[in-house]
Amino acid sequence: MPGWVYVMSNPAMPGLVKVGQTANHPTERARQLENTGVPHRYIVEYHAEVDHPYALEQRVHASLKNFHDGKEWFRCSIEIAIATIRDGAHGKIYKEYSRKIDEQKVAQEKARIEKQRKIADIEERYSKDITEAEGKFSWLRFSCAFAVLCFVISSISHKLPAVTVALFALLGTFFLSFMFHGLFTTKDKAKYNDLINRRDNEISELRNSVFSNSVSSQARIYTCFNCGQKLRVSSNQQVKATCPKCGRTYTYP
Repeated sequence: MPGWVYVMSNPAMPGLVKVGQTANHPTERARQLENTGVPHRYIVEYHAEVDHPYALEQRVHASLKNFHDGKEWFRCSIEIAIATIRDGAHGKIYKEYSRKIDEQKVAQEKARIEKQRKIADIEERYSKDITEAEGKFSWLRFSCAFAVLCFVISSISHKLPAVTVALFALLGTFFLSFMFHGLFTTKDKAKYNDLINRRDNEISELRNSVFSNSVSSQARIYTCFNCGQKLRVSSNQQVKATCPKCGRTYTYP
């Protein structure tokens, strides 16, 4: 069901933004919130019309969890909230409204979010192979070490009972497995180091790269003449932009 995801602020709560969803227009939602006992009016900083507002709201809340301050309130900038909404919408926004935002900051935040997601994808892609290369604890090696220690201890002291020998050998084996963990695992050290280096190099290159969408810090905002949808177009090249709502295509210099 279509609806809106919005960002609101309130002078009574500086530094906080409210990110929510509504089936009614966000301005109507803001008027409803005025009856909650807050001394100042709610300000609609931004809203986006989408097909599935609740699902988008949940994705945005999950992405902003580190900024969560309670209920639908987050201690972050308006630009971070807007960038997270745009990122979570995957381009499926019919109409946008923004009261007064810094589009350059929004573009930078969106690029940062995308970079973090790509880093997480790299780590997940290597995770399974690294775990396999790291190896598992070898109980066969543990048993062999235990047997050797039993033989050594019994050879040194013939008078010790078998139970005491076994106990000392067991404690000694656990100590060795703790101090020399690598000797008791099936770790493929060469493969493990290679995977770690490849993963770290990919992440390092990604962190040092300049995202193509960071160029959108120089983006221009156009309005579709057919339906009023706002279109973000990079200002450094000639591009074709298609309105996601009505499908009309424009060529911008």
